[in-house]
Amino acid sequence: MTDMDNMVELITHYRAYARENIGCSVEEFCAAYLETHSHKHQSAVSDQEEPRQMNQIVSMQLGRLFGKLWRYVSIYSKKAFEHQDLRNFDEWLYLKVTMMMGNPRKSDVIQQLLSEFPTGIEIINRLVHNGYMTEMPDAQDKRSKRLQVTDKGQTVAQQADIAVFSMVTIVFDYLSDSEKQSLQRILQKLETFHDGHYIHTKSMDFEGLHGFVKGIIEQK
Repeated sequence: MTDMDNMVELITHYRAYARENIGCSVEEFCAAYLETHSHKHQSAVSDQEEPRQMNQIVSMQLGRLFGKLWRYVSIYSKKAFEHQDLRNFDEWLYLKVTMMMGNPRKSDVIQQLLSEFPTGIEIINRLVHNGYMTEMPDAQDKRSKRLQVTDKGQTVAQQADIAVFSMVTIVFDYLSDSEKQSLQRILQKLETFHDGHYIHTKSMDFEGLHGFVKGIIEQK
């Protein structure tokens, strides 16, 4: 195809997208177009070594970027909680998730937050000790304990909401609204994928995990 043919095809796709998504921006169209067509492009060139190498390089760069961004989040969150009653971002997360789940078992909260069990128990015990949570026997399972956030816990969590909102503003507000929406859509796609397979893979070693996920991706 010539450059003109490519341009005509792109304009045609844009007009169709704009009719279905009234008021959309060019950035939103581009993000949607790339998300829809990237897999087709990868399939068309899958027998070429160079695109495979490029894909590996991009994946490694994504890993580096996510790792560095998370370190920035850690640095900013420490500053955000310096003058809060809660010790850190993790305590805020445990309170918020417990409030969202209502009256959950300890193990369910820890699993929801993907924490190591000893780490999760340590955080919960600290919150209970400070009067932010209470624990009670599970009527259905005497081996388990259920959690409830106290009024005091709700108050400190709500006070910390302001600090957390300011922190995420620092992290993400350099992006435009449409860029944030595109990033949210992509990250939710990844979250849904990993949430759907975590139960089956959490007991696997790394080789088993890699093979399992690779097999799913190859079936796309």
